Amino acid sequence: MASEELKEVMGFKLGQVLGRGAFGFVKEASLNENTYAMKVLIKGSSGWNANEEETVNKEIEIMTKLDHPHIIKIVSHSMNASYPREGGAEDCAIIVMELARVNLFDILYFTDGFSEEITRTYLTQLVDAIGYMHGQGIAHRDIKPQNTLLDENFNLKICGFGLSKETDGHSLMHTNAGTLPFQAPEMLMSRPYDFGVDVFALGVMFFLMLTGGIPPFLSAATTDKCFKYIAGKCPERFWKKHKKAAKRIKKTCGGEEEMRLAVELFFSMCAYQPTERATITDCAAHEWFNQQSSLEHRVNCLEETVSRVKREVDHLTLLKRGMNWFHDLDQVDKDNAVELLTQGIQHHNGLNQDILMDMETKFGITPVQTQQLYKFLYSEKMEGEELKDVMKEIVNEAMARKREDPELGSEIDRAVR
Repeated sequence: MASEELKEVMGFKLGQVLGRGAFGFVKEASLNENTYAMKVLIKGSSGWNANEEETVNKEIEIMTKLDHPHIIKIVSHSMNASYPREGGAEDCAIIVMELARVNLFDILYFTDGFSEEITRTYLTQLVDAIGYMHGQGIAHRDIKPQNTLLDENFNLKICGFGLSKETDGHSLMHTNAGTLPFQAPEMLMSRPYDFGVDVFALGVMFFLMLTGGIPPFLSAATTDKCFKYIAGKCPERFWKKHKKAAKRIKKTCGGEEEMRLAVELFFSMCAYQPTERATITDCAAHEWFNQQSSLEHRVNCLEETVSRVKREVDHLTLLKRGMNWFHDLDQVDKDNAVELLTQGIQHHNGLNQDILMDMETKFGITPVQTQQLYKFLYSEKMEGEELKDVMKEIVNEAMARKREDPELGSEIDRAVR
């Protein structure tokens, strides 16, 4: 019998196992030098029935309709495939998708979390993807870190559409779905609900990103020791239960005003009453997505960010040199340099040639260094190569910690499922 690596299904050559579930597993699958993720659902598994078959059919139907850069794409599928075994082939359902190896869950629970810029980048991507889904009449109903993957460029991709539901946007849904710590209160109480359940779950994820994995509550029940203060609109009592989380958020956001905006957004997303909860459109328009942190916080974030990257990367090396230059200035020159940098924002014309020349003449920093420093200090999100290089270190850190303590990983995973 050929080894597992040489098995072929639907023309795809199978590789290593990426994950396992109740009815099967996910494996790497290669075709024409491209690598994908193949979900194999064995129909002979215990518990598989007509309802499960209908659920998978619906999942395929929904995924086929969606086309968004932050939603995992379906590549191929079959409800009547065969999986080769030594004793004979097994009937199975197959879904082949884009490959994204790391989920957000591992990053949040095995590292110290993200900077505000990365949090804003990822929340923007999620809000955009969920807004697109809702515009297509689809409620995900199981938004959580385990269903949020990182692609090779460390951008987010939403997956896990097995519990998704198509709706006209006006009719209410009734089925209890999702994962307990992310379920909205109306769903827990078996009341009709709408797209707001996705916003609620995203609010919980937002809190996890801000705090480096500290959950805001165990469930959205009024008996929960933390959520009852959200339901009762007693934020000061909520924070008394969450002193560690409050310190983390303040550190992430860099100040009282920045923290206020982030917390305001979180509470609006996780409001107890569905009619008081922010819509996904409200989230996208919130001031937190567009506010500028103080220069001091940006500088501190820059130092912390580049310090996590142990490899020599050209553009981050320039940032490090720029920071060394910045710290070596006396206070008068530092103030003058900052004034030059901020002129680009005040006049809405970015860094013009005069500013670049002044920075080099007066302070000895090259135009390339000035541009890199300016981009980091005044951008609201982290994107492109910066995101890729910084997240590569964070992901490596998470995977190393997970390998060091696999039992803890399994224990945490079970606790939040």
